[in-house]
Amino acid sequence: MIEDQIEIPLSKVKLSKLLVFSVLFLAGGLWVMIANPQTNNPVFSNPMAKAFASYGATIMGLLGIYWFTRKLFDPGTTIMVQDQNCLCPSFDRQQYFLRRTPWCKPQKSY
Repeated sequence: MIEDQIEIPLSKVKLSKLLVFSVLFLAGGLWVMIANPQTNNPVFSNPMAKAFASYGATIMGLLGIYWFTRKLFDPGTTIMVQDQNCLCPSFDRQQYFLRRTPWCKPQKSY
């Protein structure tokens, strides 16, 4: 560890909540896809809108489950703030390198 470095661990509670909401989003998309609920509203009864919403919710739910599960069980996930820049670990487990993010350079206070 470098002396002037701050490590911020990711919150496992927040990642768990996001994982639960991703599962609910997936379940809602599958329910709309399978049950095909009918309403009297012309916008919500449109088959194209329902198909787009149900497939979109299913894909977003699956992607959320994948990424949040992967991040939840990754032991080395932190954000490291140094004097010069912020370092964020990559998702690649074989190389596990740090990439520099130019947008979070700290400002000097006078």
